[in-house]
Amino acid sequence: MTTPLHIAIHATADEAPAYDVLEGAIVLGRRRRRRAAIGAAAAVLVIVSLVGGAAVGLVDAPRVTSSGGPDDPAAVRPARPSLPDRIGSPALFNAGVIGSPPGPASLIFREHDNIVTVGAASDVYRMIDSSADPGRTALLSPDGTQVAYRGDHRITIVNLGTGKSRNYLPPAARADLVTPMLWLSDSSGLVVLSTTYAKDPTTEGRAEQLDVMFLPDGGSWQLAAATWPIGPAGFTVAVNPGSTRYAYQYANFITVSEPSSGAKVVLTMPDGRTALAGKGAWTPDGRSLAVIHRDLTDPSQRRWEIRLLDPATGTERDPSARYSMTGMSLIRLLGWDARTGNPIVVGYEAAGAVDDELGYGGPVLLVDTVNRVGVYELSRSGAPRTLVQPAAGVTGIDVADFVVTAAETRPGHPPAWLSPVGIAALGLAVLLIVGMAAWWLRRRRRLR
Repeated sequence: MTTPLHIAIHATADEAPAYDVLEGAIVLGRRRRRRAAIGAAAAVLVIVSLVGGAAVGLVDAPRVTSSGGPDDPAAVRPARPSLPDRIGSPALFNAGVIGSPPGPASLIFREHDNIVTVGAASDVYRMIDSSADPGRTALLSPDGTQVAYRGDHRITIVNLGTGKSRNYLPPAARADLVTPMLWLSDSSGLVVLSTTYAKDPTTEGRAEQLDVMFLPDGGSWQLAAATWPIGPAGFTVAVNPGSTRYAYQYANFITVSEPSSGAKVVLTMPDGRTALAGKGAWTPDGRSLAVIHRDLTDPSQRRWEIRLLDPATGTERDPSARYSMTGMSLIRLLGWDARTGNPIVVGYEAAGAVDDELGYGGPVLLVDTVNRVGVYELSRSGAPRTLVQPAAGVTGIDVADFVVTAAETRPGHPPAWLSPVGIAALGLAVLLIVGMAAWWLRRRRRLR
C-alpha cells in the first residue's frame, strides 16, 4: 500500500464518528423489549378473543326448580326444558336465528325492534328481525320449535331448528292485513285473522275473518267471519287441548264452536271489562273456559280476576274460587301448571291500566306504553309465584306450552353485553391497530 493511500485511509477513519458501544446496547435492548411487548400484547389479544369468545355464555349448569317447593325431588335436577327466572338484553352483535339456529325455545320476548328467542334448556339468545309483539302478533309454537309473526301483508314462520323461514299470504282474498292469532295444540297449524279495511267507512264496516291454516302447505278453512270487531290480538281465540273446540270473542260475545259437528254456543259477557283470557283459556280437561275480569272496586289496586265458565252455558263455575292478581295493567293467560292446576299468566306493567272495552278490537295496551312484563303463577291462596322476573325494556313475551305446563324454572343468565362474535371482532380490531402502530414506529425509526 502506498504511503499517500495509507495516509488517506487513516484520515478518513479519523473523520468517522465514534460508536458508543454502551449506548448502542441500551438502544438495541429497548427496541427488543418494545417488540416483545407488542408481540405479547398481540398474543394476549388473540387469546382473549378466542378464549373469551368461547367463555361468554358459559355458566354453571342450570338447576331446575319446580312448583313443588324445595323438598320436591324435582327441585334440583340436571338441565331440561324450563323457564329462565330472569331475562335481559341480548348481547351486542348477538347471533340471529337465520345464521345460527338455536333449536327449541322456552320463550320469546320483544326488546326494541327485535324478537329475542331464549333456549328451552339453556340461555341461548338469538334474534329475529321483527317488531311484532310476542304473545299478540308474534307467537311461539306449543313445542317451542317455530315462531310465527305478522309481516307486511303476510305471516312469516321461522323454524328455530333450521333457521329457514316461509311466508304465507292471507287466506281471505284481498285482505289488507293478516295476523297469527293462535297455534293449534299440536303445532300443526295456526288460527289466523285476515282484516280487510272498508273503502268507505261511512257506508261499510271492516271485514274480519278467522281461518284455521295448516302447515306446511298453507291450506285453510274458515272458522268465522264478521264485520264487527273481533277481540284484540292475544285474547282473540283459544282452542281446547284436542283442537276440537274453538272459543273466539267478538264485541261482548264469546262463541264456542265445534267444527266437526257444526255446533255453536254464544256466551254473553256481563260487561266490557270481561274478555277471553288468552291462548290458555281452556282448562286442561276441556271442561271450563277462563275469562279475565277487571275489578274496579278499588281502581288503584289494578286488580284482575280469572273466572272459570261453563262453556255450554256461560255460567261461572264457582265464584268463591276465583284467581286474582293486583298491581298489573293487564294479565294474559298462558296455560296451567300440570302439578298444581294453577294458571300461568303474563303480567303487563304499563303507564296506565285497561279498564274496559277488552273485547271490542283495537290494541289492549299500546306497546310504547308498556314498561315491562313478567310471568307468574297465580294461586287462590297466597301471593303469585314469579316465574320470570319483569325486565325493563321487555314489552312483550310468549312462552311455549310445554314449558308452561311444567312450570319449572332455572337460574337465568342473560348474555354479557358483548357477544363472542363481538369479542372476536373487537380483538381483531385492536390487534390491527397495534400492528399498524408497530409498523408506523418501525418505519419512523428507519427514516431517522
